[in-house]
Amino acid sequence: MTEISPGQRVDVIVDLIVRRIETGEYQQGDPLIARNIAQELGTSVVPVREALNRLLGEGLVELFSNRSARVKKLSPKELADSIDVWEAHAMLMVKLASQRIGIRDNAERMRAAWKKVYTAGVKGDRAKFLISVRECHKLLKEVCDNAYLDR
Repeated sequence: MTEISPGQRVDVIVDLIVRRIETGEYQQGDPLIARNIAQELGTSVVPVREALNRLLGEGLVELFSNRSARVKKLSPKELADSIDVWEAHAMLMVKLASQRIGIRDNAERMRAAWKKVYTAGVKGDRAKFLISVRECHKLLKEVCDNAYLDR
């Protein structure tokens, strides 16, 4: 993992953890041990902890005072609450993205992302739904090309 910059390292770790949740390798309630993840990736625990903090903000991870973490168990209410917040943010991003939807393959990529959200929702898979919404937001930010959306 030494070939990437420190900023990219956190993104890579976030994507790895999310992918493992999505594939079922990490289940709701599973512990996430920063030291073990860091050792596996050949990095220090600092970017792993930063990645876990980012995922805390996205509602996918719970952190505890003893520095332990686990994949969050999502109740139906928590899922609905997170969707309410994301919905407001997404409306702004959709407005901005609509101005750039005709550039390159943006329209096709957005269709594919929304299809994943819809499919996960229909199947009732909470974790995959949350992850597909997260990926859709990530794509919306990219299409919008507005640096303030990250802040």
